[in-house]
Amino acid sequence: MSDYVGGYGCSSAKLVVVGEAPGGHEVEQGLPFVGPAGVILNEALISAGLDRSELYITNVVKVRPPGNDIRSLHLIGKEISDFLPQLWEELEAINPNCILAVGGTALEALIGYQGIEKYRGSILRCQK
Repeated sequence: MSDYVGGYGCSSAKLVVVGEAPGGHEVEQGLPFVGPAGVILNEALISAGLDRSELYITNVVKVRPPGNDIRSLHLIGKEISDFLPQLWEELEAINPNCILAVGGTALEALIGYQGIEKYRGSILRCQK
C-alpha cells in the first residue's frame, strides 16, 4: 500500500508512543507523528525533558484511513484488528518499559479500555 507508514525510532527505546493512524503529512514523509500532532508531541517531549531520538513512535493502524476517519477503514477493506498483530510484534521486539497511548484508539488497542478521558495521567497494564 502506498499510504503505509510503519513505526520509526530507537529499537531499544524505553518509551514507545502509539497513536491512531497516519495522516496526510505522515504519508507524504513516510514517518509517524510528523504533522500537526507531531509538533504537539515534540513540544510535550521537550517539556518533559525527552529526546524524540530515544523513543520509538508508531500507530495502531499503519495506513491512512479514508477521509482521515478511523471509522472509514472498512471502505478500503481493513479493520483495526488487521493491524494489531504487527503492533504487538513491534512492542515485543522493542520491549519498552512504558507505552504512551495517544488517543482512544491506541488506548483501546493496548488495554481494551474505552473513554481515554477517564484515564489521562494513569499508569495501566497492557493486555499482553
